[in-house]
Amino acid sequence: MTRFFISYDRDDRPLTRQLAAQLRRVYGFDDVWFDENIYGGADWWQEIRKQIASCDIFIFLLSDESATSPYCEKERAEAERLKKEILPVRIAPVKEIPPQFRQIQYVDMSEGKITVENFTELNAAIRQIAKRMASDTMQVRAVPNQRTSRLIWVLLPVSLLAVLVLGLVISAPQRPFQGEITYTSGRTTTVGLFAEQGGFPGVLSNLLGQNPRQIPGQFAADSNFSWRHDGSRLAFAAQTEGISQLFTMNADGGDIQLLSDNPTADDFNPAWSPDGSRIVFTSERDGNQEIYVIDAAGGTAVNLTNNPASDDSFAVWSPDGTQLVFASNRDGDWDLYLMNADGSDLILLTENDVDDQAPVWSPDGTQLAYQSNRVRKLGPGNVPGSGGSTTARNWDIYILVLDGGGSFAVTRSPAADQRPTWSPDGAQIAFISDRNGDNDIYLKNLSDRNRDILLIDEVEGVPFPAWRS
Repeated sequence: MTRFFISYDRDDRPLTRQLAAQLRRVYGFDDVWFDENIYGGADWWQEIRKQIASCDIFIFLLSDESATSPYCEKERAEAERLKKEILPVRIAPVKEIPPQFRQIQYVDMSEGKITVENFTELNAAIRQIAKRMASDTMQVRAVPNQRTSRLIWVLLPVSLLAVLVLGLVISAPQRPFQGEITYTSGRTTTVGLFAEQGGFPGVLSNLLGQNPRQIPGQFAADSNFSWRHDGSRLAFAAQTEGISQLFTMNADGGDIQLLSDNPTADDFNPAWSPDGSRIVFTSERDGNQEIYVIDAAGGTAVNLTNNPASDDSFAVWSPDGTQLVFASNRDGDWDLYLMNADGSDLILLTENDVDDQAPVWSPDGTQLAYQSNRVRKLGPGNVPGSGGSTTARNWDIYILVLDGGGSFAVTRSPAADQRPTWSPDGAQIAFISDRNGDNDIYLKNLSDRNRDILLIDEVEGVPFPAWRS
């Protein structure tokens, strides 16, 4: 666990509070400290020294005021005396950088506000410092101890502890899925991204308190995200000046790049091509939702659908990268369409008077899972308090077998089941459902369609799950 001390000038308190709130969302409330927590009757300087001594990273919010503040300098000197990691964050233009900070790389927030780019840069700097601290700790532990007998007595309890931990790992129940399910969580316009590991790695992560782990960054609440096939980078949407734009970044939150520089309309729902060279997305730059494609390195976006009387969205690539499936309401309700990767040869896949949305390809490319709100009959076991069957129209998960195989329901719940994602082996589907009063993530084994497993509880907001190996 990483603990932070924030040093700032009183004139910079509003931004300090905002930054502390963002850091607490990522690292925990009790691990981010600044002096608003000093209560009446406390010895101010003794409390400051105590908090600096217990922190891992000393964050200095650099402005003209803090650069000349004797109190901030006193705090910095104490952190330096205790050999703490010092991370300057420039929150305003500074006339002259103090000498003590000229040799330290700072994070630039000099616009005076927290943005997706600079907060992600701050997270990346924190992770680099934490990695360096862990490496230094390992080097200290590696210093040979000449007192062999004492070393044996040290290693003996460690060995016993390792055996105990191994026993706990072996006996602990495994998560009922393999790979990693990533999902958004939050109730505001910017949300967090979390990754839940399954199988045996998930057991280890649970024991270490790292399941789920949070991926640094801020993400739009009403858009999905997409991993590159090798898991090294992420494409996502985030709000910038009230507009949703597309970004890519490394899996650890570093090297954030603006992908779609379009400040007048929303871009969202990105999906990475299987070869990692292109990203398809939805944009409202023509006045309605259309499907566009852009090189993953950036450049000019190309419009693949040009139908001004309707909305087109939810585009995803086929596993071989030759086709795209998407949803459109061009016929009055939302149906699924198929087209070549260049926008040619449009084919209508579903045609009915309900809405079909959020399609995803099976790993072998033979099926599509999607959400549909078609009317169907529910048995008494599915309708609490009902002695007989009834009908309902709500979102459920369906599978469309391509090449003329037709559609069938995967879930049959009176709740809203949405946003499916396939397991890498095609044997399971994860989806969100509000059947417990709020949105949670459930698991469906396709070999047992009568049972849904609650997988991830207490997910705030409307998550977008994605499954990767």
